[in-house]
Amino acid sequence: MKKNYIITFLLLISIISLFFNFKSIIYNKDASSKVLTADTNSYYSIIDSLINKFEIKGYNEILSNYNHMLALPLQAKEDDLLNRQKMFVYKCKSKNTVILLNLSISSQENSVEWNSSIDYLPDYFNGINGKFSESYDKNYPNVQLACNSFTNNGISITIIAFSNNAENNVAGEEVISFSNELLKFLEKERN
Repeated sequence: MKKNYIITFLLLISIISLFFNFKSIIYNKDASSKVLTADTNSYYSIIDSLINKFEIKGYNEILSNYNHMLALPLQAKEDDLLNRQKMFVYKCKSKNTVILLNLSISSQENSVEWNSSIDYLPDYFNGINGKFSESYDKNYPNVQLACNSFTNNGISITIIAFSNNAENNVAGEEVISFSNELLKFLEKERN
């Protein structure tokens, strides 16, 4: 008799646990699916246009129809990011510069919002005689890095340029130029 109570109690605990876990799964699915309310046809059309029509003088895009993604941290709730993001890699040998362009579907459908615009210059942030000379170390990478990140009508866009070119702020100049060309292209494609 006592064994039946224990089994019943364990079954009851299991059912309650399943109920709360199922409720949590539904909540997380609803929260992450808000991202997919954006016009996915427009997104895929833009991706197709970028693959087939977008060119930047001096740059060669190497991924074409392929995609690449870094694994997400364990805390990430999205299980569909691979299906709603696309990465492009543009290389310019003459400028020793690589530009990464990443697009993903955003929940902000009809707005344009700038999220960040940053750069890293080794001479500035790791110069022997510069403003931050107390943190100088020869082992830090001698690479320029620049990034623009914004949302444009339902698409989150991140542009990252990096270069080991010795000229002053090549990465920053290239990411700004690339951003301007991309915005013109997107505007033309939407009209």
